[in-house]
Amino acid sequence: MKKVFLLTALIIVLGACKKENGIESLSGTIWEYVENDGNYKSERAIAFQKTTYAASYKEWVNKNGQYELSESKEGAGTYTYEHPIVMFSENGNSFSATISGSKMIINGENITYLRKD
Repeated sequence: MKKVFLLTALIIVLGACKKENGIESLSGTIWEYVENDGNYKSERAIAFQKTTYAASYKEWVNKNGQYELSESKEGAGTYTYEHPIVMFSENGNSFSATISGSKMIINGENITYLRKD
């Protein structure tokens, strides 16, 4: 009986640590990055499915107090995830990101996406 209790306690502790230290799956999550300095604003989003992702990028320029869309891109690709690293692949190009809590930092760039709940 004591062994069963200890085993159950160990499973609970390990499960809690796994959830606390990282996300098990990115499927169904959306991550966003928004920047606005008054002269221009940009919005980026990444939506994850089971093994694929869809990304979008939009940029607006402030012209006399009105924002006008100046650029809009969309992309898609595949990814692999092994906490905390996400490896992206799109049209033969690859890049990586590191996840820490509700933040995803694109490695080599000064861009931090926030998880949208």
